[in-house]
Amino acid sequence: MASPERPVIGILASGGGTTAEAVAKAVEDGSLIADLLVVHNNEAPGVESQKTLARVALEIVRIDGSTHPASNGNLYGAMGDVESQAVLDLFREHTVGVVVLLGYAKMVGGPLLDEYGFDSSKGHKTATDARMLNIHPGPMEPTTGMMGAQVHREVYGLYRAGKLNKTGSSLHGVDGGYDTGPSFRFYEVPILGDDTPDTIESKVRAVELDKVPGGLQEFLEESGVAEQFAD
Repeated sequence: MASPERPVIGILASGGGTTAEAVAKAVEDGSLIADLLVVHNNEAPGVESQKTLARVALEIVRIDGSTHPASNGNLYGAMGDVESQAVLDLFREHTVGVVVLLGYAKMVGGPLLDEYGFDSSKGHKTATDARMLNIHPGPMEPTTGMMGAQVHREVYGLYRAGKLNKTGSSLHGVDGGYDTGPSFRFYEVPILGDDTPDTIESKVRAVELDKVPGGLQEFLEESGVAEQFAD
């Protein structure tokens, strides 16, 4: 394949694909200068139905334990090495510069993580030293390793206990652990007196859809990936 004319972002998605759709809309309106290549697993029935994503993406491909049954991974556990290599081969084919996990329901590992992930043993110090990001729907430290509604219940409990007065969406590097990589951006959401776990989730989700596409553009610029395509 010919070299791309602008950065390619490889998206790993699960679920409904709404964040991937928000990213695609940013590409379409020109606020995110990139092309998109999307990989989803079999828990992502909504990804292929997202209209803007379908127009914008170079490809939307399913790669999971069903398409690669020799994989040693499982749906909600670690990505197996066979799966990981298949994704990496696709990303190399399309010269993917940055990988972002948008609600992806697996821990990334194997050769894909080796190539794109944060690794302090390689001299990485900040998220922009590597090329893989994840979105976590809460502050990193008190909700590390939690997913979905569990995050918002924990945040609400900490708020009621007087230990937390804000939450938000974290965009952070991926190092092979559950939400243990370095932070790149934290999009803050205040918690108010009448909030519930459900309203907290709705507010964090809205901020995520609004801010993450711009965060990806900032990451492309601050990591130096965008410079490779400057005139």
